[in-house]
Amino acid sequence: MEVIRSNRYLRYTYKYIYQNPIRANLVNRVEDYPFSSIHYKSKGILFDFPIHDKCGMADEFKLHWLNEV
Repeated sequence: MEVIRSNRYLRYTYKYIYQNPIRANLVNRVEDYPFSSIHYKSKGILFDFPIHDKCGMADEFKLHWLNEV
């Protein structure tokens, strides 16, 4: 277990987790993976339960950042 101690580390942890489907060659963009909360948020699809995203990763600029390899 690793403690996240900074905002920078939190952002890169987000990026690492959301890029897993890209690294596995399942999708080309993080928002295309249908089993991810970012998929629902980016497409405006209602989820079965509330999604709390303090980093706000669903806007276009941050999606671009998440998709950078």
